[in-house]
Amino acid sequence: MNRTIILESDNIYYVTVSYDFIDEYLRLFNNPSIKKYITANPNPYTYKNIFKYVKDALETDTLIILSMFNKNSGKFIGNIEFDK
Repeated sequence: MNRTIILESDNIYYVTVSYDFIDEYLRLFNNPSIKKYITANPNPYTYKNIFKYVKDALETDTLIILSMFNKNSGKFIGNIEFDK
């Protein structure tokens, strides 16, 4: 599992979005308390949806997605996207 740190703050480190984190993305993005802030689509995210999300991010030069992890726990806490 590649967790090469791209950026970091006092409490968070940021790594490139990765296929290795798909299960973590699914857990977080399908959490109803979080999902209401990231999409209006009522359908759950699927492995196929998230795989495409990661693939698109890795294959384009107009979108950068970094995954955020808590430094103390190593727990995935979200993504940040930079889009053209």
